[in-house]
Amino acid sequence: MGAFIMRIAIVDDVPADSERLRADIYRWAFEHNISLLMAPAMFDSGEALLANFSEDTYDVIFLDIYMRGISGMDTAKRIREIDGTCRIIFITTTAEFAVDSYEVDSSWYLVKPYSYEKLSKALNRCGTTFWAQGQFIIIHGKTGEQKLFPHRITWTECEGRRVMVHFNDGSNYAISISQRDFIAALQP
Repeated sequence: MGAFIMRIAIVDDVPADSERLRADIYRWAFEHNISLLMAPAMFDSGEALLANFSEDTYDVIFLDIYMRGISGMDTAKRIREIDGTCRIIFITTTAEFAVDSYEVDSSWYLVKPYSYEKLSKALNRCGTTFWAQGQFIIIHGKTGEQKLFPHRITWTECEGRRVMVHFNDGSNYAISISQRDFIAALQP
């Protein structure tokens, strides 16, 4: 059966704020039956995040704006140069940059101290987008778990208990699973 997963990063130079946010993310994920394949990654600067950042690394990135080194807003601009689909949620001490956050297509803007309810709304908005796109489906086949992005699938073909999945970028992937089980896994 399929399961929704999220990969989350927190970029904040105040360790206590990062730890609180991480705890609240775990709470939200538990309450909404969301799998976190790994603990939310924590970075203390934009440079630290960007050092090994590539497209499709994270689904949601929480960014503080005021940090040592490059600001959260400049970090967001660099993220957008690499990845246009990950969700960015600003979480900072002032509403000063709320209007500017639209320039980097942020999903939400939280002002510290935030309430758990507001954080939940922000994550729900991101989650709804992922569910609508059909992202983050894990297919459990005979060869183990395979992560697929259904919104990138153009067509499939089946031969026995093997499904060949063809993607819109021209690539394909074979999965040892029946067509019936494959279709069931795609259903949220």
